Amino acid sequence: MPCRDITDILEIVIDNNDIIKNYTITKRTCGKDLLTKPSINSLIVGKTADEVLDLNVGKIIKQQKPKTVRKEYLIVKHLVAVRSGLAVMLGKSSGSVEDFCTVVKVEQTEDETVFECELSGDGLKEEIKSCGYYREPIGKVQ
Repeated sequence: MPCRDITDILEIVIDNNDIIKNYTITKRTCGKDLLTKPSINSLIVGKTADEVLDLNVGKIIKQQKPKTVRKEYLIVKHLVAVRSGLAVMLGKSSGSVEDFCTVVKVEQTEDETVFECELSGDGLKEEIKSCGYYREPIGKVQ
């Protein structure tokens, strides 16, 4: 029987000047965590949350020129996930259990804030579809 838990965990680290230092997305499936390589780190690290929220997905896809539909999907998925997490962090979205991006933890130190949320797999797909950028990878995974 296949595992139905396909939750993604998003972690965003920002410094005290609200500059993004890093992000990670970890997929939790069947009780195991699978770290997904950050595919948009170079686009968001060093920017403020507001700058990332203003990024245009279509322009980023044109600039990145992904070679496969799968890579394009991952760029869009990561950007949608990070933007959703930042929207919750800034209070532009509630981050409640009804949302696909649900706040799990916020930790603050002297130097940085670590923000973590769970992303519903189905909710993330619906969010990507609503943006008009969802294309299911076809055939074998590249």
